Amino acid sequence: MWGKNTFFLLMVFINILTLHADTLVIKGVIIDSTSQIGIADVNVFVRGTSVGTITDKSGKFNIILNEINTDSELVFSHIAYSLRVVPTSYFQEENRILLQKRNIPFGEIEVQGKRKPFNYDQEITNIISVIPSKTFDSKGYVDVADILVADQSTIIDETINGVKTVSIRGANQEEVTVLYDGVRLNSGYDNIFDISLIDPSSLQQIDVIKGSNVTAFSSIGSSAAINFVPKLEQDYLVKFYQRIGTYNSGDWGLNGYKNIFGLKIYAGMKKSAMKQRYIGDNSFSENVIQGTANKILNLAYDFGRIKNDRKRHTLQAFYMKSEREYDNKRDLEDLSKSLEVQNLKYIGDFSKYGKVNLNLSSQELNESHLLNSHGTNIGNKIDDKMIQFNAEYIIKFKDINFFTAYKMENSSLDYVDSVEYRHGHSEQPYYKFKRRKDGYSAAINFKNEDTSHPVNFDNVQLSVFYERVKDREPLSFYSKIFDKNSDLEWHENSYMFSSSFMGGDENLFFKSHFNYSINFRIPTMYQQITSMLYPVNENSENGLMTEYKVNQEGGASIFINSEKSKGLSQVELSCVLFHSSYKNKFRMIHLGGTPLTFMDNYKDARIFGAETHALVWLKESCSFHLSYIKYIIHDKAAFPFKPDGKLTTSILLDLKWIDIDLIYYKESQRAGWIIDHFDYNGEMKLQEIILPKYSNIDVHIKQSFNIWRLKCILSASGRNLINKSQVLKGIAIRDRRFYLTFGLEF
Repeated sequence: MWGKNTFFLLMVFINILTLHADTLVIKGVIIDSTSQIGIADVNVFVRGTSVGTITDKSGKFNIILNEINTDSELVFSHIAYSLRVVPTSYFQEENRILLQKRNIPFGEIEVQGKRKPFNYDQEITNIISVIPSKTFDSKGYVDVADILVADQSTIIDETINGVKTVSIRGANQEEVTVLYDGVRLNSGYDNIFDISLIDPSSLQQIDVIKGSNVTAFSSIGSSAAINFVPKLEQDYLVKFYQRIGTYNSGDWGLNGYKNIFGLKIYAGMKKSAMKQRYIGDNSFSENVIQGTANKILNLAYDFGRIKNDRKRHTLQAFYMKSEREYDNKRDLEDLSKSLEVQNLKYIGDFSKYGKVNLNLSSQELNESHLLNSHGTNIGNKIDDKMIQFNAEYIIKFKDINFFTAYKMENSSLDYVDSVEYRHGHSEQPYYKFKRRKDGYSAAINFKNEDTSHPVNFDNVQLSVFYERVKDREPLSFYSKIFDKNSDLEWHENSYMFSSSFMGGDENLFFKSHFNYSINFRIPTMYQQITSMLYPVNENSENGLMTEYKVNQEGGASIFINSEKSKGLSQVELSCVLFHSSYKNKFRMIHLGGTPLTFMDNYKDARIFGAETHALVWLKESCSFHLSYIKYIIHDKAAFPFKPDGKLTTSILLDLKWIDIDLIYYKESQRAGWIIDHFDYNGEMKLQEIILPKYSNIDVHIKQSFNIWRLKCILSASGRNLINKSQVLKGIAIRDRRFYLTFGLEF
C-alpha cells in the first residue's frame, strides 16, 4: 500500500513540475475602450484551438497555454464589441485589452458586468458620456452636480438656497430631461428637476446623452437626457462610509447587497448636514443650515430560459426617496423638498418574436418655500403627482430593426401662492392642474451587419413621434379669469433622421454620425397660467405658444490603439458640430428676491456650437482628458446666464495602491436678466446681471487596502482650490472646500 501511494504522489509531483515547465499562465482584464470599465462574459480562446475561457464580472480572465500554444494568438469575442486578436507576447508588458463597441457613440452600456446593459434600443448615434461610479464613489462629491461640472457640455446653475439645475449645449434647464433608471423626473410645475436630490453614492453610473432624443424617454425637444442608473449587484455584502468637511459638513451612508435564491437586493441610505456663515459675519452662530436624507431599494429577478448566457425575462423594481431642508436664519428663508418614486419594470426577450419592455412608475414631489422680502412674507407650496406607463416593442428582421412605443402620463399639480404683508393682510391664490399625455412613437433602423474596411455605411434610422396633451383648466383663486369648462388640447409631431458611417481596423478606427430633427415643447400648465397673469411681453398676453426647434448635428470620433508603443495605450479624438433654430423660444425670467419664475415666448433664436474632446490613455494606468466647447449665440437674451465657452482638463492616475484625480475647468462670462421690480403701471423693469468668468481646480486622492475580509477606503478631496468663489447675497458658492472620507466594505 505504501509503495502504491508513494508512486501516486511521485507521479503527481512530476506532473506539477511538467505543468510549470511547459505551460504559460496569462492573466488580464478586458476593458471597454469608451467607459474604461471591465467587460463581463467575453470569450477568450486560442485561435485555431478549443482552448479558452470567459471573463468574470470585473472583466478579468486567466488562461493556461501549453508549450505548443505559447507563440499563438488570443481571440477576444463579445456580441456587443468588435472582434480583437492579439499575440500572446503582448502580455509580457501589458495585461489590459481594450475592446471597441460595435456602435461606439451610443448603444447598450455594460457596467462592470454587474447589471444588465441599460437598454437604449431607440437611439443609434447620439453622443453619450458615461461616468462610472469608479470615478466618484467614496470621494468628495457632495451631490451629482459636483460630478457633472467636469463634463464638457454641462453647465451647473446653483441658487443661494442650494437648488442645483443643469443645462447642456446652451439650452435652458427645462430642456434637459432628467431620468432615474429611465424614469423621467422633470417636475410638472416648471419641467425642471433639482439634481441636488440625487444621492451619488447609490449610483452605478451616470449617462449624459447629448442631442435630441425623439423616441427615447419622452425627451422630446430636449437638448440632452441625463440618466442616473442606480446600483444593483455589488462585490460587497455591506458598505459604510463617513465623510467630514468644510462648513461643519458631514454625511454618512450605509449600503448593502444580497442575492437570495436569484432575487438581487440592493438597499442604501444616506444622511448629510452642513452649516454656513455669511461672508463678513463674525458671530459664532451659523446663518445657514442644510440637510439631506436619501433612501433606495433596488430589486431584480431573472427567470425563463437561458439565451446568450442570460435568462430571457427580468422583473425589476425600485423605490427611491430624497428629502432636503434649507433654513436661512438671517434672511428668514425656509425651503423643504421631498421626492418619492416607485417603479416596476418588465423586460422580456421572445427570441424571433422580438423584445418587450414594460414600465410603470409613480412619483410625488412636495415642496414648500417661504422667504421674507422687505417685511413681506412670500412663499409657495407644490404637490406634484405623476403616474407614467411606457410600453416598448423591438423586433429584428435580418438587417432591419423596428421599434415602436406608447407612453402615457397622468399628472396633477396643486400649487398655492402665499403673500403676507406687514399690516397683516394676506393672499393665498391657489391652482389645481391636471394633464394627460399620450405619446406614440416608431423608429425603423437599417443596419449593416457585414461591415468591412476601410469605410462602410453603418446604419440609418428614421424616427417619428406623435403626442396628444389634454389639459384641464384649473380651479383657481383667479377662476373668473379662466373658463373652467374649456379644456385645451395640444397635438404635435416630431421627426428625426440619423445615419452613421464607420471604418478602419483594430489599430485605427473611426465613426461619424449625422442627425436631423424637428422637435417641439409644450408649456406646463403653471407656465401657461402665469404667463397670462403676468405677461412679460405682448407675446404672452394670450398664453404661451408651442416652441419648435430644428436641430442639425454632425460629428466624428477617431480611436487609435498603440499596442507597439511603450508609453501610449489608446488615443481618442472627437468633434461634434450642431446648430439649433428655435421658433417661439421659451425664456425664463426670475423675479428678484422671490421664488417666482415667469416664462415667455421671447422670439425666434439660433445657437451654433462646437464640442471637441481628446483622451489619451497611457499604459501605466494614467489618462489625460482635454475638452473645449464654444457656442455662438446671436441674441444672448434668448439664452440667459449661459457661457459661450468652457474648457475642461483632467489627469487620472489609477495605480495599484492609490487613485489620484486632478481636474481643471474654466467657464466664460455669463450674462442674464432678472425682473427688478414692477412700476406703477404694472410694467416689468429688468436688471442685467453679469457673472464673471470662472475657473478652478479639484483634486481627489483615494487609497484602498484589504484587512482580512474588510476593504478599507481612505479619501481626501480638495474642491475649488484656486478659490475663485462666486458669492450670492453674501453666501459663497463654488468656494474652497476640503473633505475626508473613510469607508469599509465587507
